[in-house]
Amino acid sequence: MASPRDNPSELSGRQSAELIRDLLDTKHSQSYMLFSLDQHQRGHHSYRKELFHNRVTDLPLCDEKHSPRLVDLLCFCQKISSFLLESSSNTAVLHCADGRNQIAYATCALIAYHGIFPQVDHIVRYYESRRCAHPFLTFSQR
Repeated sequence: MASPRDNPSELSGRQSAELIRDLLDTKHSQSYMLFSLDQHQRGHHSYRKELFHNRVTDLPLCDEKHSPRLVDLLCFCQKISSFLLESSSNTAVLHCADGRNQIAYATCALIAYHGIFPQVDHIVRYYESRRCAHPFLTFSQR
């Protein structure tokens, strides 16, 4: 998802931080963690971490112009997997500035890390079918 916003004037189509927090608190109570993939905003979020009960982790992957480094993808996969394996009720919520490129990289990397599909094109097709209203990723997202 795109980064939540504390300031209503910054919303412009993005979810307010309070709405997202209320949804997560209702559906996932004490078992969610927000993972911020924004590189340029490390430690400087558009919302207060306290709003999400300090359940926010910075895992910057890349910016819009560069692919993530392999070591960063592996670190991301290990941290997310560790969190999810702590409890079957745990839910990882990924967000970044645009809600697209970094999320596509991160999600596909996590699927590959766990060996869910044997080939990259299967991973991309699965991601497109689950995430995209119109199943099409741009070349930069592949």
